[in-house]
Amino acid sequence: MSDACAQAQSMSAEISARARKSIEDKVGPGAWNGMSEDEQKSAARNANQFCLNHLRNTAMRRAAKMEGKLLKPKSEAAISEIDPRYQVHGDLSAALRAVSKEFVYLAIRAYAKGNGMYFFAWVIKFFPDRVVSILKRIDLGVRFDVEFEAAVSVYMNLTLHMKFLKFVVDTKDVGKILEMNLFITLSSLEAQAALRARAISFIKVVHPLRFLTNSEELNFVPADMTKPLQALAKFLGESKEDGARLIDRNLDIFREALSGE
Repeated sequence: MSDACAQAQSMSAEISARARKSIEDKVGPGAWNGMSEDEQKSAARNANQFCLNHLRNTAMRRAAKMEGKLLKPKSEAAISEIDPRYQVHGDLSAALRAVSKEFVYLAIRAYAKGNGMYFFAWVIKFFPDRVVSILKRIDLGVRFDVEFEAAVSVYMNLTLHMKFLKFVVDTKDVGKILEMNLFITLSSLEAQAALRARAISFIKVVHPLRFLTNSEELNFVPADMTKPLQALAKFLGESKEDGARLIDRNLDIFREALSGE
């Protein structure tokens, strides 16, 4: 069993080939050549299974690339007019990594130059009745799907983030490039729409798949993932015609496949 990257698949194929050669040598060339193709396959059969967690991350990476292709022509004209000092590029994945640096306030994960604790204290002082969704650091060598997970917290906190960023920009004399970058990026309606889409994708697609590929409660084996993945492929195909289906709060892509109805 391995992940599904090209290198891992090549290694898996190499192991299978060596296992077949070992069995061929044990049987002996005369007996081996006298076997039919089906008999050879049966004698040297082995099972290769690719990690479905990696498959999910590959899909999320593809989704992020397609998002970039969609957003780039909508934002490049406006970006060209922004002071290059603020390093605004319109890459939402990069923006989410920067947001995690700025706003994470847990001591063991905080970014030294970020304002996580300052942000938390600012919320307590000025908006004591507001709920803050916990944001994780996603810039430390992590899976692609956490860039979608982070979008949930950022979208939920967006109003507070924007108010805080404006406060910092207005009151800080120097060293506010990160805050300016984030304020400009997150002010974009296209970026906000993409954040919402990522958050929905995480809640409706990524989170259920995490559960299914790791759940001991369901007593799943890798082969059991066929039905959920078929349901997902069917839903995504149908969503090309009606993307609004994703905003149905009662949507459960996998329930029917799991219930057998």
